[in-house]
Amino acid sequence: MPSLPGPPPLPVAEGDTATLEAMGRMFQDIVGRAALSVPGVAALSRPHCGLLRRRPGEAVRVVVGPGEVSVSVLLTVRHEAIIPDLVADLRRRVTRAVEQSTGYRVRSLNVTIENILPPEPPEPFRFSISDRRSAAGGATPGAGC
Repeated sequence: MPSLPGPPPLPVAEGDTATLEAMGRMFQDIVGRAALSVPGVAALSRPHCGLLRRRPGEAVRVVVGPGEVSVSVLLTVRHEAIIPDLVADLRRRVTRAVEQSTGYRVRSLNVTIENILPPEPPEPFRFSISDRRSAAGGATPGAGC
C-alpha cells in the first residue's frame, strides 16, 4: 500500500530509550483517538487479570521500529457493530492517522475485541395521571359532565 503524504519519519538515535518511550506514548495517543472515532467502538479496553487472562496493561501497544510501527489495540464494541466492517474501518483510520501525523508506516495492526456491550434495554413506558387527563380531553375520568 503506498504511504500517504506526510512528514518524514522522526529520527531516533540508537539506544535513545527516553525518545522511544515518548514516541510510543505519542503513537498510543494517535492510535487511541483514531480507534475511538470508528462508529461501533465503545471504548478502548484494558486486559483483565485472572484465570487464563493476560496481565493488566495498556489498551494500545506500539512497537516503534525504523520508519515503521506495529500496533495492537484492545477494544470494547457496541452490540450492534458489524465486527468485520468495524475492523476494516479501524485499519483505514489508524493507518491514515499514523502515516499523516508521523510519516511512519504501519507495519501491522492487531485488533482484539475484549468486550461486546449488551444491547441497551428500551426505555420503560411511563404513564402518568396528566397523560390520562389529556387523553380524555382534559376531563378527569369518572368526574361526570
